[in-house]
Amino acid sequence: MDDCACSGIRRCLLCEDKKDFINAFNTDASHKNKIKTLMFCIKCQELCSTAVLQDDYLGKSEETCSKHDCIFQIMVSGITVIEDFITKSEEEFMVEEIEKFPWRVSQSGRQKQDFGPKVNFKKKKLKTGNFTGLPSFIQFIVKRIHKDILQLHDFHPIELCNLDYSPERGAAIDPHIDDTWLWGERLVTINLLSDTVLTLTNLEKLYEIRIPMPRYSLVILQGDARHVWMHGIKREDIKSRRIAITLRELSAEFLSGEGYTRTGKPLLELAESYNGLPTST
Repeated sequence: MDDCACSGIRRCLLCEDKKDFINAFNTDASHKNKIKTLMFCIKCQELCSTAVLQDDYLGKSEETCSKHDCIFQIMVSGITVIEDFITKSEEEFMVEEIEKFPWRVSQSGRQKQDFGPKVNFKKKKLKTGNFTGLPSFIQFIVKRIHKDILQLHDFHPIELCNLDYSPERGAAIDPHIDDTWLWGERLVTINLLSDTVLTLTNLEKLYEIRIPMPRYSLVILQGDARHVWMHGIKREDIKSRRIAITLRELSAEFLSGEGYTRTGKPLLELAESYNGLPTST
């Protein structure tokens, strides 16, 4: 299983035929068949019936979209998709800069680059480690976020994670909720190289919400979408190579009092030096 980092229930095309997987979410067909699917319309920024918006959502016009059936019985706060947040030339620049750094194999067929502090989430311990700040290529993105997106005017990321998804590796990411002890209210992702779909899942409500992530777009998760619904990327939604750039901010615990003085302030100052190199595990 060369170049495979899968452990536990995780899997990729390099290892799944060689391991015994027990994954209730993926294998319980009777449970899975009960889950209803809604689409998030990126034109209206609302939930829509799949009878109107199927998986050809990226080809729909605004006129077609305006006739959709909105679904109100499932209310989910905190989903924002901004199309064409970056240009093709800006994407080319960022990919070129990203490729200057080495990739590390990660779970479920992904490859990874981390720019952030060393964290033990189970023990709630945080060390600067060899964190040297965010990389220089992301500085113009942070400035644009502050200038152009009102809800992110005070968004100050201290971690950047690049994930490389390839259909040849069967890359995906299982449904999960990001840590809330260290990471704050807003998760921000920029989608490079190809279109894909982000899927929110709520097994209690038996619903999933499919959110289009067009190439060049920026996606924000906060509120219920951040804290109540799990988010993930299905293998079948990776049609060609994709790079996701995800930025995370500090939680409130590290933005005031002793937590800010001892940890938050030094991390923010280091992050905003924009002279960082990837951190090791």
